Amino acid sequence: MTTAAKVAPAANWQGRFAPVHDALFERGRSLGEAKMRAAAEKAGADLARLDSDLSARGADLQASLGQAPMQAHALALQGTPAFVIESYLGPGAMTYDNLQKVVADARARTAPWR
Repeated sequence: MTTAAKVAPAANWQGRFAPVHDALFERGRSLGEAKMRAAAEKAGADLARLDSDLSARGADLQASLGQAPMQAHALALQGTPAFVIESYLGPGAMTYDNLQKVVADARARTAPWR
């Protein structure tokens, strides 16, 4: 069985990451293989190519996903969502207004003309 965590990144090789990612999240937590595939297809992914990419590059995806827990541990993150923006570490959800402010502040600190 393919995990949902691999489907959206694999769809990226078709240029369909965002639509597939969003479609999977709209389905909620209980995603079986059939629902996952239906969501990916509805979002415009070519399922035959998705299967081929998952087969050929599955080990690369798994290795990449395996790094996430180590990175989260190194940053002392204990759940999702979490935001790392420049030097800002935001564990937990934030409002859109707060996110915009943090990004604007980070951009201002790292502007190339400063």
